[in-house]
Amino acid sequence: MSLTANEQTKLLATALNKVAVATFVTALVAPTVSHLYGFSHSAGG
Repeated sequence: MSLTANEQTKLLATALNKVAVATFVTALVAPTVSHLYGFSHSAGG
């Protein structure tokens, strides 16, 4: 594997890791914090 391809693979892995972290924060941490601070999550009302 060439040096360029190796670096591109590393960059892709880093990007996927950042997407995974963002998904985790959005899906788990944000609703938990919202619940702890008492924000309503109902759509209408």
